[in-house]
Amino acid sequence: MTAPVESLLLAVDLGGSHLRVAVANRAGAILGRASDLIGPGPEPQAIVERISHLAASLVTGASVAAIGVSCPGVIDPDTGVVLGARNLGWRDVPLGEMLSQRLGCPARIENDVNLAVVGERWRGAGQAFDDLAFLGVGTGVGIGVVLGGTLQRGAQFGAGEVNALPSGIRNETGGELSIEDVAAGPAILRRARVAGLPAEALTTERVFALAAAGDPRATGVVRDAVSALALAIAWTVALVDPALIVVGGGVAAQGQALLAPLRDRVTRLVRLRAKIVAAGLGEDAQLYGALHEALRIADEGA
Repeated sequence: MTAPVESLLLAVDLGGSHLRVAVANRAGAILGRASDLIGPGPEPQAIVERISHLAASLVTGASVAAIGVSCPGVIDPDTGVVLGARNLGWRDVPLGEMLSQRLGCPARIENDVNLAVVGERWRGAGQAFDDLAFLGVGTGVGIGVVLGGTLQRGAQFGAGEVNALPSGIRNETGGELSIEDVAAGPAILRRARVAGLPAEALTTERVFALAAAGDPRATGVVRDAVSALALAIAWTVALVDPALIVVGGGVAAQGQALLAPLRDRVTRLVRLRAKIVAAGLGEDAQLYGALHEALRIADEGA
């Protein structure tokens, strides 16, 4: 008798500059990973083909039962349509249908920070909490919220889309900047260059290190980023009163250099208190959230 083909799960983390794919078993254990970089304005069909190629390199002699995908922007998870993703330049892209047809199994598409908060509650820093939020700070800025153990998406799937809200900080011509224009990774680098820091080999890590060393140009950039992110957290705390705020993403990799002044600033802005911690899963928060969704839809179809 021929042994049954093992059925695996696929988790995809699609970001503004990266594509990461992981294959896992039905126990939720990641068995293999593959990744690629993404240039600006990628074509949806090209992304589908790259996901398929990376998946094929990981899945050998097995079938894929379900796919969970973390994607930036406003997503309708019921239809799998990316309604708008500014970082990708997409609007009304039926990504779920495209992936399902290409890979031959059900696909679940969800906003990246929504899946990050799901992942952190499942396997990361939020396991003991039913009321928590995830602040993602990387290529973009966004917040995912779980209340009473349930992910909050909003009437138009835009809950936590704080990126375009005003930061209270103005640019060199007097125009008010959004939170994302001040605190996202590319924005920090852009503002650091405008402030006069040398562009060569400039990274967010370098900007934070220069700020810690007392460089006034870097100090101003970091101070503004912290101020903008603190506003986003303060609004979230005031509106939904979570017990925990998990901070993750590429910029959050700066650790206490970001978290310490962020906690201090939030304390000054809002009377309610929420514990603010680094993501327990690091860069894998979205990936585990995607895996959680893949497991859920696979179980529903079993």
